[in-house]
Amino acid sequence: MPLNDHDAADLERRLLREHGELIGGTALARGLGYRTARAFQVGVKRERMPIETFTLVGRRGRFARTFELARWLASRGAAGMRDNEPEAQAGAGSADPQGGDAMR
Repeated sequence: MPLNDHDAADLERRLLREHGELIGGTALARGLGYRTARAFQVGVKRERMPIETFTLVGRRGRFARTFELARWLASRGAAGMRDNEPEAQAGAGSADPQGGDAMR
């Protein structure tokens, strides 16, 4: 069930604050529901990404616009991204917010 407008806006603000305009690496893969880097890579190869992802010159991995991820999550309910769930908070900040790990 999609989030209401208030919760969707809150989710977008929170993701922008945590990750900036671009999100990549583990944060992007997990946000899209992939459990592993390999699963994310297979999704990219098969062109199964629900939002636009892209590469950046001089950077490893794939990136997306944070607001697009937030809107996609909001349209699906974003159950795992709510503040009161410990898993959503436990990993915050553990991955390079710009996706510096080797997700391609």
